[in-house]
Amino acid sequence: MAQNLTVGRAGLATTVGGDGLELVCDQWSQEGDEASVAGFIRRQSTVADAKALRDQLAGYGPLNTDELVVPVTWSEDSTRDGFYRVMSVDTSNELTGRLGSPSEAGGNLAYRFTADLVRVPNFQAPVWEKICAGATRSGGAATGVTWASYPSTATLVQHANNGSASVVTLEAENADVVFTYHASTFYNETILQTLAPGTFYQVAAKIERSVDNGTTYRTVVGKQILNDPTNGWRINNGLVRVSYGTTLDVAMWNDGAGAWQSIAYKAVANGVTATSLGTPDSVVILRNAPEIVTVRLGWSVLDTPRIVVYCDLTLRQGQPWVEGYLSTMAGATKSLGIFRAATEAGTSFTGGLEATSDDASSNKYRIHAKATGHTKDTTNGGIYLSSAGTNMPFALCNDIQGLTNTTESTYFNACMEHRLMLVGV
Repeated sequence: MAQNLTVGRAGLATTVGGDGLELVCDQWSQEGDEASVAGFIRRQSTVADAKALRDQLAGYGPLNTDELVVPVTWSEDSTRDGFYRVMSVDTSNELTGRLGSPSEAGGNLAYRFTADLVRVPNFQAPVWEKICAGATRSGGAATGVTWASYPSTATLVQHANNGSASVVTLEAENADVVFTYHASTFYNETILQTLAPGTFYQVAAKIERSVDNGTTYRTVVGKQILNDPTNGWRINNGLVRVSYGTTLDVAMWNDGAGAWQSIAYKAVANGVTATSLGTPDSVVILRNAPEIVTVRLGWSVLDTPRIVVYCDLTLRQGQPWVEGYLSTMAGATKSLGIFRAATEAGTSFTGGLEATSDDASSNKYRIHAKATGHTKDTTNGGIYLSSAGTNMPFALCNDIQGLTNTTESTYFNACMEHRLMLVGV
């Protein structure tokens, strides 16, 4: 029996936002809108992959407030395809099968599972509402503006023509993104769209964890992650991918090259000397929804006598930059900042700093700073607070996608986004 079931990201193909791990349903019972399904996680070649898929299913339990409704598909009966609430999930701790089964390519490791689901009203074509609330900003090119984006596969898209709109098609790893921004008053905006269950996670934001010390990554569902801040995580939306080894690695998808192209950065707590904070002590998940993900890194730093410095990293669906937020306690004497890991000359522009010269891939890094009161180090390639402070918002990207530095500086941290189902939630 081939793969035939998807529950949220579990069992989903890589081309539409999943990991390609196999989930099979061999029992489906329906009573009105209530469904009970049972099956097995199968054909995993490693124990780590089998556990990763088991944990994905477990993450869709009733306590997952970031994903109240998830898409479900079943190839045995497409009339069951649609959007459901996950009321309960039970996964077995007993691993069955064996590695490298001759009858199953890639192995045959399996866990049994059961799940209780409830269909939402209009379960096959609900309307999703995306709320974009603009934020007044300072120190950049404009105030009170925002942007919106959605996968090119979305249908029944509607939003007001609030100002002069610019529309850019961004090329992500597996699909295109429609990126819309406005020159004046596109904020406090509501966007309506319909998304098919099978492509719901296309170009969605996601958190991933490594199952083999930094080589293979699998999607995390929910807010539980192992505390492995240097090799155990990354965030990804198909346009930008962020991870941490010895430095903060920000990669952008280059569709022309068909590859990720990365630039290394370092967070600092003494901007003048640009001394790296080094290896984080912790990583936790603050939010994990298809429209937005946020992880928090933490360092214990010697001050008077010690403080904790946090760096929150956020990716939104369809956003071609990563947002960062460095913070610490009141009274700290440190000057927070972000620098290129390797010294690289930069050129100042309103709202940020851009590399003076192209790198080997013909791209330039960009650092954007939201707040006033910062210093741009054009010699070393970084931005830091001019004096000690409790926080420093920033954004990181390069110029692969063709947006100008002023466009990114204007819009980078001016959007609060939530996606809700109009009918059924």
